[in-house]
Amino acid sequence: MNVRRAGAHEAEAVAELIATAFAELKVVRYLVPEPERRQRVMAANFRIFAEHGMMEHHHAALGTTPAYLEAGSARALYARHGYEVRQPFAMRDGTLFWPMWRAAP
Repeated sequence: MNVRRAGAHEAEAVAELIATAFAELKVVRYLVPEPERRQRVMAANFRIFAEHGMMEHHHAALGTTPAYLEAGSARALYARHGYEVRQPFAMRDGTLFWPMWRAAP
């Protein structure tokens, strides 16, 4: 398998790929319970990240602004970028989210 950096013109394809990879995560099933809508909704969501949310560039643009997110998984990824895990909270069905905070540099 060859791995290469995607170009900006490939944002839609990247978003579709990520949506497919995440489709069966518990948190995604919670957010979009209808399987027939899940791919479309999540691809639209991930397109925003593919176009604007590259983590290193996003953090550089924040300057001295702190950042907050809620993670359903991959907390180690965010921790590597300076986020600290806070106390998790559960949705009604038991799905856990972990608030994460990144202090201003």
